Amino acid sequence: MDSIRAGSISGFFHLFEDDPAYYTLKVCSENASIWSISAESFKALLREESFFQDWLRFTHKEIRSQTKLIRALKPQSNEKSDKTVVTFFDSSAWTYAAFDVAKFKENYEFKFHSERLDESTVRLANGSEVVCCFVNDDLSANVLRALNSFDIEMIALRCAGFDRVSVDHAKVYDMTVARVPAYS
Repeated sequence: MDSIRAGSISGFFHLFEDDPAYYTLKVCSENASIWSISAESFKALLREESFFQDWLRFTHKEIRSQTKLIRALKPQSNEKSDKTVVTFFDSSAWTYAAFDVAKFKENYEFKFHSERLDESTVRLANGSEVVCCFVNDDLSANVLRALNSFDIEMIALRCAGFDRVSVDHAKVYDMTVARVPAYS
């Protein structure tokens, strides 16, 4: 048993990655008592086949349960639009002028945001199928994880570079990434 203080974070999967996305527990009271195990001891247990099988079954059930919960919390609409919803980040007047024109309005619904895409603004993409990003937007693993939870299918970049995109995570989430091949 361990005692942890308010604001401390812990959880199940952070034993593998020191990444806030893996934390499953944040202490909000003054302190809390939890069962704890070191990452080294836990990894040693995983080498034992019977423990590994039990842990895998438990983990599978937890992931399915959390996935169902996330889907249940997503806004549901009975009316599915025929239009593709595209959320623009780091947009300016010229972005609006270039895209919000009659020839696109039949097939697309555009949502323009001046904010850059990052972990604090990613929620603005919820309800879209596509995000359209610019050069300084953050498309790191955590942001892509959130975009995937919103069922984003495509990342359209309004720039040639894609160094701010976690391409490996985009592949895992089966997201199409498109970019401007060159500037004229």
